[in-house]
Amino acid sequence: MPLHPGDAIPHDLLVLDSSGEARALATAFGGAPGLLIYLRHLG
Repeated sequence: MPLHPGDAIPHDLLVLDSSGEARALATAFGGAPGLLIYLRHLG
C-alpha cells in the first residue's frame, strides 16, 4: 500500500538511520515522495 505525504508511518519504519535503507524502503512502498523526507526529519 503506497504511502503519501501526511500519512501516518508505522512505528517499525522509524528505526531506519541510513539513507540507503530509507530509499529502499520508499521504493518498497511504491516510491512515496514524502517517505524519505519523513525519515530524514525523524532520524
